Amino acid sequence: MGKAFLHTVLIAIIALSLTACTPAAKPARKKAPNATRILLDKGRYEEVARRMSSGNWRKYASESERVHVYSGAINGLIDMGDSAANKNAYGEAGVSYRKALDYYPSEAAIAKKVRLPKEKLLVNIGNSSNMLMEAGLLKYRAGQLEEAIATWNRIILFDPKNAEAGKALETATIQLENLRKLK
Repeated sequence: MGKAFLHTVLIAIIALSLTACTPAAKPARKKAPNATRILLDKGRYEEVARRMSSGNWRKYASESERVHVYSGAINGLIDMGDSAANKNAYGEAGVSYRKALDYYPSEAAIAKKVRLPKEKLLVNIGNSSNMLMEAGLLKYRAGQLEEAIATWNRIILFDPKNAEAGKALETATIQLENLRKLK
């Protein structure tokens, strides 16, 4: 019994000395704000917005840090939408505006730093839908049913409740199927 006791004491001493020599591990949450800021700097706005909207940051990030990073992500998504709209890439614009709206901050301090209110984002989504709807109609009238369908499907990606696009898709899809049956 004496040897077993000494053996246990020796193991405990070794374990304690190893713990004392090992640098203390930093909590994982300390790395999260830095990693999220790096993602923001790299333009990965959706990923930052997703992280920020989860609310996990509230436990350990300062308010000024949350405001800066979260509003930066939403403003980045808005900028991407504006840039795409300026290039007539309305599908991309609509998707970016939708993401900005979906991740829009609920905290007033953060929402104040976002450059567009929710209402304006909805208008931008509607404008993107309208532009794609018109482009689809031009293709439809030219007999390019597959291209029209593809265009209207892009609307559904960011404006899934768009009744006009839904009806146009349904009609064009039926017509395309009927044409294929005739061949």
